[in-house]
Amino acid sequence: MMVMFCAKCGRKEEVLIENLCERCFWENKEIKIPREIGITICPSCFSYLRGKRWVKGRDLETTVIEGCINEIIKLSKVQRDLKIADIKGKIEEYSNEFPIRVELRIELSFGEFSKILESRGIIHYQRCNRCIEASHGKYDAIVQIRGFDEEALSTVNSIIEEFKIMNGRPEISEIKKVANGMDVKFMSVNRARLFTKKISERVKVEIKESAKISGMRGGSIHYTTTISIRRSPIEIGRLICIGDGIFRILKTHGGRIIAENLESGEIKELDYKDIEKSLIIEESSMKEVLLKSFKEGKVELLDVKRGQCFEVPVNSVQKGLKVGEFGILIAFKDREYIIRKIL
Repeated sequence: MMVMFCAKCGRKEEVLIENLCERCFWENKEIKIPREIGITICPSCFSYLRGKRWVKGRDLETTVIEGCINEIIKLSKVQRDLKIADIKGKIEEYSNEFPIRVELRIELSFGEFSKILESRGIIHYQRCNRCIEASHGKYDAIVQIRGFDEEALSTVNSIIEEFKIMNGRPEISEIKKVANGMDVKFMSVNRARLFTKKISERVKVEIKESAKISGMRGGSIHYTTTISIRRSPIEIGRLICIGDGIFRILKTHGGRIIAENLESGEIKELDYKDIEKSLIIEESSMKEVLLKSFKEGKVELLDVKRGQCFEVPVNSVQKGLKVGEFGILIAFKDREYIIRKIL
């Protein structure tokens, strides 16, 4: 094979690149690859800081390597006729199970010729703005859930689990339980709306949305959105407890809720605040009974399903109920109530 001489150093070579030996060729090119780079990772959501912006990450190790590769590409400068053909990263050092050093292998190419350079990435950890705000309870939207029984709340809790962390980032900053419901604070309005939609697909609810000015952000007016999800026990025939009274919902009209006090027989108009404070009486707390007799301050009842007789105090029976009538026994709050069965 023909031996040639490098035009710069005179070295004998069988193959020259643009009349230069391989060493002189690469020395003659403008190549600026940093020997060390640093990146910042959020230890909570595994986002990494690119410039002034936090970029969503996946799992920690993938984010660390991808972040280092992106930073190398950003900071490297090579002559136009060269290109970065490949960059590979490998985690070389951990501290408390967190990667802190990555070895990087950068391949430059010029046609069929290539050169391998090495660099390393040093990993720093700092919580991102979003995770800090979430931990401090900041939010752009609050979903107020009201009038939910235990079964419906169980459904809501399962949906909440889907939304706590999405795409590796916190979406819910606070959950506060209230009577028959909860308040759920969201970092974004869109996620709050999606959460509401998911609930409405599984539970029959009424939804209202409103927004109010909460201050300035980034030089613009900032709004906080409130989404009200109400599953009020207003179905006709629903039984609820308000204070010590048992009520049956008779009808609704123009935002008014008309109910009967089953102990006194009084017809009362309730508002939504009454409903929110009420306790829903589940079917599991009820059973069908037949009134057999009254005697000495007691009433004898027949459990229709089990065929067993038992006694309860006469003051537990709804006024107007007579021997031979069917009723519903409600065991609730350590008391027993017998109300007329509606056919």
